[in-house]
Amino acid sequence: MEKTLREYLKKHKIKYKEHKHPAVFTVEESLKAGKQMPEVFHTKNLFLQDKDKNLFLVCMDAHERLDLKFLRQKLKTKKLSFASSEKLKEQLNLTPGSVSIFGMIHAKNVSLVIDKKVWEAKKVGFHPNINTSTLELAHESLERFVNSLNSEKLISNLCPKIIIRTDRTFSNPVKRQTIILTNITFYTIIKTIRKCIRTTLPSRRIR
Repeated sequence: MEKTLREYLKKHKIKYKEHKHPAVFTVEESLKAGKQMPEVFHTKNLFLQDKDKNLFLVCMDAHERLDLKFLRQKLKTKKLSFASSEKLKEQLNLTPGSVSIFGMIHAKNVSLVIDKKVWEAKKVGFHPNINTSTLELAHESLERFVNSLNSEKLISNLCPKIIIRTDRTFSNPVKRQTIILTNITFYTIIKTIRKCIRTTLPSRRIR
C-alpha cells in the first residue's frame, strides 16, 4: 500500500481490511481477483473531464457501463471524455490501471462522483492506489473517508432506468405491469434481439 495513504487512513481512523492479489490492469481482471472477496461490492473508477477542463473521478459499480450523456445531465456540464494519463498523475498521483477513490487524498481540482449503489453497499472494495491489492471498507469507513476530503462530492444514481409498461398479464388482462430495466439490461436485450433476427431470417441476395 502507498505509504501516504496508509498514514492518511491511520490519521483519520478509517478501518479497512487489505486483500493482496496479483497485479490487475482491467475491470475483468479485477473482478476475477475479487472472487476471493464474495461479500465485497466491487467498483471501477473513471477519471473524466468536461469541455471546460473540469475534472471528475467517478466511482461506480464494476459491472455497469457508464452512460456519459446521463452523467453529463447530472453534472450540468458539456461533453465528458476520459482525461489524459498526464492529468491523472498530476491531479491524483495515479497511473492507468490503478485508478482509485483513494487518489482523492492527492486531489487538487477534482470533484468526486459516487454512484448511489456504491454508497449504499455494506462493504466496498478499492485499490489502495496500487493494483496489487484491494482494500475492503464497511460503509461507515467509506463515509468517514469521503467526509475527510476537501473536494466537492456528489452521491447520485448514475444508472438511468428505462421503464417498459405492458397492459396485460395472463391472469388479468386489465392489470398493468411495470418492468424496470437499467440502461445496460435494455442494451443487452436489444443486442440479443438483433442477433436472433440475423440468425433466423434467410439472407437475400440483391440482384
